[in-house]
Amino acid sequence: MKFNNIIGHSKTKNSFIGLLEKDKLPHAIMLTGNIGIGKFLFARAMATLITERKLPKTITDSCNINEKIFNCTNILYIAPSKVKGSKSNGDFNLEDYLKLIELLKINNKTGKIPIGLIHFIISQLKYKTAYNEGFVVIIRNAEKMTKESQNAILKTLEEPPDNVYFILTTSNEMDLLPTIKSRSYKILMNGLKNNDMKLIIEKFNIDKENIDTLVLLSQGSPGKLHKYSTYDVNSVKESVIESLRSRNFNKLISDISKNYKDKYQLDILNQIYREIFFIVLRDFYIDNESTYFHYDFKLPIDRVNSTIEKLVAVEKNSIYNLSKDIEWGTIFYSIFGG
Repeated sequence: MKFNNIIGHSKTKNSFIGLLEKDKLPHAIMLTGNIGIGKFLFARAMATLITERKLPKTITDSCNINEKIFNCTNILYIAPSKVKGSKSNGDFNLEDYLKLIELLKINNKTGKIPIGLIHFIISQLKYKTAYNEGFVVIIRNAEKMTKESQNAILKTLEEPPDNVYFILTTSNEMDLLPTIKSRSYKILMNGLKNNDMKLIIEKFNIDKENIDTLVLLSQGSPGKLHKYSTYDVNSVKESVIESLRSRNFNKLISDISKNYKDKYQLDILNQIYREIFFIVLRDFYIDNESTYFHYDFKLPIDRVNSTIEKLVAVEKNSIYNLSKDIEWGTIFYSIFGG
């Protein structure tokens, strides 16, 4: 995986390459940003560049030309998973680690990062690599480390062995110890620009009528784009608008439920409905020409603001934790009253 395989993030690429070329690369880098914007992919490309610069020019490292980077022995991974260390003290052995790599290949990232995995990775750093190119340790979703795991990795971050670099990715750095954050060089990754998102969309078989709405909903996140791409987001938009026009949230509930019975799909669809609903409220709130959609009705502006606040609370804190029927009923009541 190299930078020429990654769309967008040109400023971040140039910043990293500048540090590398000036030989001022910090031993710990933290990539922060929203979920799904490509932090892990970017970290893998960074790791490739860090390790290949140490290789003799006559050597062609196979993991750098065929992108089988998970098989590179000089790039190690710490990531959330449901794999548990099989040693008596909970530490990982090589077999446990390889199970984790297999889950990484299918993008499975559920679970926590246990201290046993940290101990295993640290134990590997004492070995020499074939051409002394050193190790790069990628910590995916670093906020998923338990407090014990964070404390276990801290000393190595403070005093890293020669030729060892750490790349942490996180979408919630508030869950990391202040000492870990202070030992890491922070790089904020922003969402992709719309033109870059449309380049990514070309790789999907997506109805052209859905493209603009998908780009709007994805907010620069290829991960969101991929998750939402199988849904007819334009139909969702029309459903939301029609439900507001008719003041009938029962129709909206029916539209959400009629095509999907799987809970995972329903959760994603409900999220799409909520985000489009938020966009519609935003259009009425600003009340000018820069609206995303077009309407032939009005909403009571004095109620729109309080409803937006409720939607934000639902998204951030899930304060209702109720069925979607009650949740949407509450939101509609906020707009139209009794």
